[in-house]
Amino acid sequence: MGTKIISISEGVYAKLDAERLEGENFDDVITRLTEKKSISLKMSNNSPAYEL
Repeated sequence: MGTKIISISEGVYAKLDAERLEGENFDDVITRLTEKKSISLKMSNNSPAYEL
């Protein structure tokens, strides 16, 4: 899988950094947080159910 470069504000960076668990990189954090959101939407039958 390739990579993409994104720009985020310093505030968002700080929030992601605060969510990082020991040994995680930002890719891991974003994946973990977005998987939770996807699962929540599917379980509640809300639309749209995003596949990430």
